[in-house]
Amino acid sequence: MRGCHAALLALVLFTHAGGQLVRVPNTTLNLPAALPSATEYGTENALDELVFNEPMSVVSVRHETHRLFVAERGGILK
Repeated sequence: MRGCHAALLALVLFTHAGGQLVRVPNTTLNLPAALPSATEYGTENALDELVFNEPMSVVSVRHETHRLFVAERGGILK
């Protein structure tokens, strides 16, 4: 048991000694600014007059089919 604790402590110290994780931007993802006109896809406003300025995440509550939560930059939750 003492050996297990020592190994766990060594693992924690070793991973912590590596420093903070560095976030690297994705430079390989190239999406078009607009859909090509040859596609049959389109967009429509599904939420009437509700506008999101800087949405970051969209989640739904489990077992609820009529509600979505949108988190915006700056701490706004709609």
